[in-house]
Amino acid sequence: MDKTRLQMLLSRLKPLEDPDAELEQYRTSPDIAADVLNRMELEGALEGRAVDLGCGNGVFAIGAGLLGGEALGIDSDMEAVETARENLERVEEETGENLDVEFKEKDVKDLEMDAESAVTNPPFGVQKRDMNRVFLRAAFETAPLVYAILHRSEINPRETQEFLQNFASDNGFEADVVATYDFPLPRTQEFHEKEKKYIKVDLYRFLQV
Repeated sequence: MDKTRLQMLLSRLKPLEDPDAELEQYRTSPDIAADVLNRMELEGALEGRAVDLGCGNGVFAIGAGLLGGEALGIDSDMEAVETARENLERVEEETGENLDVEFKEKDVKDLEMDAESAVTNPPFGVQKRDMNRVFLRAAFETAPLVYAILHRSEINPRETQEFLQNFASDNGFEADVVATYDFPLPRTQEFHEKEKKYIKVDLYRFLQV
């Protein structure tokens, strides 16, 4: 499946109806998700099982399935899991395919599984400090290859990159920034002042050494 077709199918996924501010449930836009998954496919990261940590509406796991991979989506929010399952049914009905994808309610801190790759758009760590690192540690313990979308400092992005590279090294991984995106944040909470704003995020590729 080409990237354009993948993005189109992902754009039809139902978003979370009531995103939890505390969980920082921000939707990964279809264009960004399609680009991340395309990069993973080209590297062969979807040839085994891929785990989507904090799967939300299921965009990464479903996208991996559409590209022929086996995928498992994990989220601690049961409403998110139910939305992801509903989206999976819709995509399978539309495409006529039976995707090798499943979703489970589970906290990433309680994962005890192995996979060939992991992908995550974790909480930025604004509501709960260091939650992004919690997700990264879980990903490192799950797979030798990890793709993660991480918020970068607008003031000193190089400092953010150096911190994450050192964090990765402490956990036995090397880290590279492979893409930078303008990540859309639509107004989903009362405290949001704008209908939509964009922040800079980096896509990291972590490889176990």
